[in-house]
Amino acid sequence: AAGGNEDVPILDPESGLEANTKKDFQVFINLVDLIRDVLCNVDSKLFHTWTQPFMCHIITESSHKPLVSGFYKLLTVTLELCDKNSYFTGTEGVESQPKEHRMLYTLVCSFLRELLVKLMQYKNDLEVACLETILATPVALVVPLIPHAAPAFTAVFRVGRSMLKVARLGLSALDKWTRELPPNIMKPLLVEVLPHLDPFLRSKGLGGSDDVIEMQLMLLGRRRRGVSSTRIKKKMIVERADSELLCVQKQIISLLGQLDCSTCLALLQDPHSQDIWGPSLSEPLHFALPFKDMKLKLRLVVDIALTSSDRATRFTACELLHSLVMLLLGLVVNRLNFGLNSPSVLAIPCLLFHNFLLFSKLACLGKELQNVQPDMYSKVLKKLCLPLLKLGCDPDQAVRSLYHLLVLQLAHWYSSKFMIRSKQTAIFIDTVMADTKRRKPPEFEGVTLKHALTWLYTSVEQLKQNADISVSKWWTH
Repeated sequence: AAGGNEDVPILDPESGLEANTKKDFQVFINLVDLIRDVLCNVDSKLFHTWTQPFMCHIITESSHKPLVSGFYKLLTVTLELCDKNSYFTGTEGVESQPKEHRMLYTLVCSFLRELLVKLMQYKNDLEVACLETILATPVALVVPLIPHAAPAFTAVFRVGRSMLKVARLGLSALDKWTRELPPNIMKPLLVEVLPHLDPFLRSKGLGGSDDVIEMQLMLLGRRRRGVSSTRIKKKMIVERADSELLCVQKQIISLLGQLDCSTCLALLQDPHSQDIWGPSLSEPLHFALPFKDMKLKLRLVVDIALTSSDRATRFTACELLHSLVMLLLGLVVNRLNFGLNSPSVLAIPCLLFHNFLLFSKLACLGKELQNVQPDMYSKVLKKLCLPLLKLGCDPDQAVRSLYHLLVLQLAHWYSSKFMIRSKQTAIFIDTVMADTKRRKPPEFEGVTLKHALTWLYTSVEQLKQNADISVSKWWTH
């Protein structure tokens, strides 16, 4: 984008907001961290008499300033202290409690119920702070929230794939609630949440034979005359600490051990059956490579890039998928035969990448790729569009930075004069426009649509008839 604020999504509640006095806001952030450290390291009973005024003040301020994550962080610590002090114990019969307890109980429950709705619009640090507040809720306050908590836990484990700490907090909350609440209350929530735990179990941790490392220490000693050096080998067994992913997997196994068989079977459900991109991967993806000894499992690459909980493995799959998209573009560009004296700006890097791969193998392999049916590329693109859009707004900043610009450049390419009449352009348009309300965040499709339309109207003067055809396709939605 040319301007700094050109691509700020209007649906993002945090877009374009800045503190009036940045120094004061920085002081507030430091003060929040200080209060959290103090409250976590003092006797929780000392806070008992201050629970009601402090929580009322924090909730009031947070209601007036809902986009300030610091208030949610303070409320999280307060709820944890309430849980330690059993402040809300026995509030199932609210009428039998002191008046201040009843008022605070009603206030907190109402605030948390509203927060479950609001947090679905938030992103980044604000979203994480809200999720941690929900997960810190004492069991006595949870019952009215459980019917509305499934989307929040879905967000917990979506964010948790990049931030395993959040996933561990979510599992700890589920474990605690499951132990203390009746099964009939927890089962509907667990049935919806358990499918989202499967990607954590399928990811590879640092377990196995590598947990024990043998280290050989060689000590060299020399004597005065004609005595060769000796090597004394000692073996030390060092136990490696469990990785964070392995700890998450152990927590999942522990949680499953508390559940009945019918509830555990929910783990086998497809966690992406309700996602709009899920059906696009229901069939195998065939993609030809210029290497006879290599068969690419493209569906597996996409699945790992979207769902793996091991960050290194996931980012490697994302890089591989990114390269495959570039290869796909190179193959398409090479087939177009533009009929121009010089290739387009986008064609140059794609052709270079394509020719580099073909040069490394026999020329006959290149001919085989050229004989592939044109519709094959369209079929692959149709299945990849939704995953690419999802990766373009991924919570992981590294993944998002890799795909955000790629998707916008794809919008430029498919709305250019070279691709206006192609089947792939229609597929890309349908993907961007289809059912955006089910995606999170939906504003990324709006940004992509803006880029496509801007680029489309740039080509109107050069190719008016084709542009009109493409514009009519946009307006049919």
